[in-house]
Amino acid sequence: MKIRGQIKLKTAADGHMILSLSNRGLFNTLMLRFKLQLRHGFSRKGRHILLPDEGIGPDYIRGNISLKTGYDEFGLYLLAINDEGDSFLRSLAKELA
Repeated sequence: MKIRGQIKLKTAADGHMILSLSNRGLFNTLMLRFKLQLRHGFSRKGRHILLPDEGIGPDYIRGNISLKTGYDEFGLYLLAINDEGDSFLRSLAKELA
């Protein structure tokens, strides 16, 4: 099954890659979690911080790769914090397209 909505990969203000999904619905949230945890071997670290119009989720961690996660009025996002994360997000964007 495919992720629903628009997928955007761009460079964030800190110079690392950010992958955005325009639809933050339950289906996309579960599909993204399935792909990252079951297909790519990531685990989660941290806790949820929920606000009315935005939220921050636990990080996805695998080896040297750490991806920040959250949502806002534009949708879901994954933010790389290092070069390995940048490379992974590039490949994930191709996989989701």
